[in-house]
Amino acid sequence: MLRRLLPSVVELRSKDLVVASQLAAVLGPPPRFAPRRYVSQLAGLLGPAALRALVCGCAALLHIARPNSAWRHSPPLFILQRSESFLFRMDNQKLLFITGATGFLGAYLVREALKAGYQIRASKRPDSPMDLLGEMAQQIDWREGDLLDLSFVESCLEGVDSLIHAAALVSFQPKEAEKMIRFNADSTTYLVNAALNANISESLFVSSIAALGRDEKKLRIDEQSQWENSKYNSNYAISKFKAECEVWRGIQEGLPACIVNPSVIMGAGYWAKGTAQMFQQVAKGLSFYPAGATGFVDVRDVAEFSLALLQNPQAQGQRFILNGINCSYQTLFSEMAKALDKKPPKRKLPSWGTALLWRLEKVRSWIRGLPPVITEEIARNLNSKYEYDHQKVIDFLGKDFRPLSVCMQDSAKLYKLAESGEQPFGLLAP
Repeated sequence: MLRRLLPSVVELRSKDLVVASQLAAVLGPPPRFAPRRYVSQLAGLLGPAALRALVCGCAALLHIARPNSAWRHSPPLFILQRSESFLFRMDNQKLLFITGATGFLGAYLVREALKAGYQIRASKRPDSPMDLLGEMAQQIDWREGDLLDLSFVESCLEGVDSLIHAAALVSFQPKEAEKMIRFNADSTTYLVNAALNANISESLFVSSIAALGRDEKKLRIDEQSQWENSKYNSNYAISKFKAECEVWRGIQEGLPACIVNPSVIMGAGYWAKGTAQMFQQVAKGLSFYPAGATGFVDVRDVAEFSLALLQNPQAQGQRFILNGINCSYQTLFSEMAKALDKKPPKRKLPSWGTALLWRLEKVRSWIRGLPPVITEEIARNLNSKYEYDHQKVIDFLGKDFRPLSVCMQDSAKLYKLAESGEQPFGLLAP
């Protein structure tokens, strides 16, 4: 039985399991067999913990029996740790590959995926911070590399059942536009091609409402809205639109995929990054609010809706706008200030004011050699007024979004802990 079991593990994860490959070399080639059936049967008989102990015990015996072999570099504890995330994957457990797992949204996606019972593999850069994931980071099979490296992407998708592509560069700095467009578009191209070759069963691509385009003649946008070349489209919007084109191309070639277009994602994370910085600004005191309005959504809703859509075969080949509420920046900052027990901004910053600010900031950044805090694209976004229709996903899933006030109150509680030094960052409770 052992002779037939261990090579089956080799077939399941031959590149990762040092234990099984060495044991298979000692035992010799096995007869033909159905690998998952034997692994599942033994796991069902012994249980995952006992099966883990069996493999680790075999490793220990080999380590003792052959102390001068290559096993001296692979002690049993290391072997068990390496195999923990993927050794005992059962037929009813899917392996999900997530890009952007170390980011703001990514951490919430990981939490929801673990809750749904997925085994998780994720990519990261060498310098990616993983603090936001906490103990969840130990449950992930990490692959370190560059999503612009096709061979790396292909290796990440080996044996994968499901895919969530959430990694993206977000910048409104003119100097970073070319790099951002290349990464967001090309990484998606590589993932789509690799996913087609890997025959994955389900995938979800996180896009943005920006990819739906902005037309001054149409101020309410839904899933049927078509991209229009316009001066109101940012470089970030262009990058996400190009990425989406690759996904639609993949869908036409048989990729089981759906696209989500979140609005401005709000919630707790790293308080010095992304939209969470708004809490810092409001806590310090804001005198002015921008004239514009847009859509906002709780990060927990984005993660929950995304996992629900990923697992629903009827969602494949469709896009869904994820937007909790359409409101003005004045309303957003007022709710935020209320949750933080601060005074809300009272004075409206007119469009000419933001136009003057980005020009002054451009001169200041040129003199000081620092990137501008406010760019022309940021100023344009702050003055724009668009609404996003979320009815399609509500009807499809039968689930509504959290109110803005709930998101602000829950986030403010964590921000106050960060201010006191008790908890510098963290995730909102489910």
